[in-house]
Amino acid sequence: MNHQTIAVTGDVVLGLLWVVLFAITMKRWTPERGRATALKWADRRRVSCDEQWLDPVQRQLRTNLQADLLGMFFLFGVLVQVPASAKPYAACLVGLPAVVVIARGLTFSRMILPPGTRVARARELVVSDYLPTRTRLLVWLAAASALAACVVVTVVREQWMVAVSGLLVLAPPLAIEGAGARLVRMPEPADAAAHLYLQDAFRSDLLRVAAMRSALAAGALVGYLGLFLLDAAEGAGATLIVLGVGLFAGLMVDGLDYRGDPAGYVRVRLWRALPNERVLRPQDPFPTHGVA
Repeated sequence: MNHQTIAVTGDVVLGLLWVVLFAITMKRWTPERGRATALKWADRRRVSCDEQWLDPVQRQLRTNLQADLLGMFFLFGVLVQVPASAKPYAACLVGLPAVVVIARGLTFSRMILPPGTRVARARELVVSDYLPTRTRLLVWLAAASALAACVVVTVVREQWMVAVSGLLVLAPPLAIEGAGARLVRMPEPADAAAHLYLQDAFRSDLLRVAAMRSALAAGALVGYLGLFLLDAAEGAGATLIVLGVGLFAGLMVDGLDYRGDPAGYVRVRLWRALPNERVLRPQDPFPTHGVA
């Protein structure tokens, strides 16, 4: 068995492994497990998640998990296998679950609560209130790097369709920017400050996770195209591999604080008067000092 056969076999096994993992995870997602997951999400973000919010929250979290598993399947089971001319398409498949998550999240944001006193904001929001500027820049840097990698392959291999199809890697970042602009314009019906804060935390989660998926797909494409070029242009291939590794490192660094304290960013940007460990309850008044 030669090296190429071993590599292909390994990729197929990894792809099948993610398919099996997806099936098992979805089968084990019972209402009780979904409720526990939603409560854990609320606890980490210091959100008061009462009964009327538990069901939509756990449905969105289930969608997020499905997107993660499908993304990993496309990454390991599809992206490695396809030829260079199709890799941009496959990379978009890796990033496509981010678009699905956004669409489901927009549905969540349209949920209407029972009539009550509506909570108003002191100012109009912008996308950076929910999605850090450095994360947005990383997403576009990864997409631009992937497009540049496609152009390099075109020059070295003279496969012009690679450069043209590379434009597809811009689709997930454009979807994120469009969804972010739409989210900040959408009303947040809430009958308590706690419900408003829950929606803020959820919207920030929605955009950040989708942004990370988009950058992951583009970074993977850069690395794989670098491997593809090693035999024809060793210098260009090595440069792309290093760039791909750098993008992954940037993703890890950018997500460190968020993974450790996912509520921190929302509180710094939108709820500065809310003490770090305090959980707003539906009966609590709106924090007024220094809150956007």
